[in-house]
Amino acid sequence: MRFMYHSFPRRRADGERDHGKGFAILELIAEHGLLLTPEIERWTDVKTAPSPPEEYIVVSRRCCFTELAPHEVPNHAERFGDFALEFEHRTLLDLGAMPVFYVPRMGAYENYGPGPALVTQLAHVQDTMQRVSTFRMFAKAAAGAPKAQILARYDAVHNLVFFAEGTDVTFVMSRSLLEHTKKMNPLFRAPELPAGVAAPLGLTAETLLSISNLLAWGLHDPDVLVGTVKALGSLFYSTERRDDPLLSHYQQREWRIIGGMMKDGAALTEKLPITLSDALMALDAELFGRELALPTGSKRFVDECELFEKGLDGRRVLAMARRIIAPAAYVDRVRELTRGAIAVVPPEGLGEERD
Repeated sequence: MRFMYHSFPRRRADGERDHGKGFAILELIAEHGLLLTPEIERWTDVKTAPSPPEEYIVVSRRCCFTELAPHEVPNHAERFGDFALEFEHRTLLDLGAMPVFYVPRMGAYENYGPGPALVTQLAHVQDTMQRVSTFRMFAKAAAGAPKAQILARYDAVHNLVFFAEGTDVTFVMSRSLLEHTKKMNPLFRAPELPAGVAAPLGLTAETLLSISNLLAWGLHDPDVLVGTVKALGSLFYSTERRDDPLLSHYQQREWRIIGGMMKDGAALTEKLPITLSDALMALDAELFGRELALPTGSKRFVDECELFEKGLDGRRVLAMARRIIAPAAYVDRVRELTRGAIAVVPPEGLGEERD
């Protein structure tokens, strides 16, 4: 038989095993739930000349699991840690876990090929849906004055502003977006409008709303689709890092629970309570206190984490584990922590478990 394993803590750079840290992590899982941590993946889109290459940053928040046979766990622990939670496949499916989509990053043509093209163009789909969503909100707000003309003008800093005449309802295409578009496509020309003059688009607010509604007929709202595409981006992963052996990531058979999931309009993950943030900083300030360079600015690693506390049936995630794998010296402490409700075995005892 094969199961899904969430292992911790990763071996330190010096190769030392930190079992005390592993047990502390297990205590936090028992009290709070699973931690979804941020990961940054950078993908380069090589465009057709004269457009320059462009880097896209995908930020995912995820909790990772590896599909293994029990006898493979001791070898897996050599890198990913001697503690692990073992789950039935069905349990993780019910928790919303999905397998990673592995994408080859390397290639003879400037490390670019179908895989990176798919990921970077999916980023364009996300941006398109985000723009449609924002424009739809503008159309709904402008419809409060249905006969108002939709006008466009440049503001003092050269943002392109669309607005409903006689209202303060606006939709802004930023100057930075226009400049970026020009950089990526030198043939692009922004609308030429006299300074300080508003130009009509030939649409009333009610016409704009009708067009917006037509585009959404029979579909989820654009803001829902934005979340869908963003979640999909969190499931892409390279088959290897640049300096790793070929297909080193692919061989991990990784599954993920990702952040931002919703059920009936309610989020399934949440931001960390301050008590958990403080505990994580005390546990590993080097990791959780480091700054991440995100597209939205610099953020602390711990502030970008999310918490997955319970399944849809209200049970705590730890209670849904089949077994806990723990070093022999910690087996009794783990049994005491779980009040004997979950089987606990040392990794050495798994080496003989085969189909």
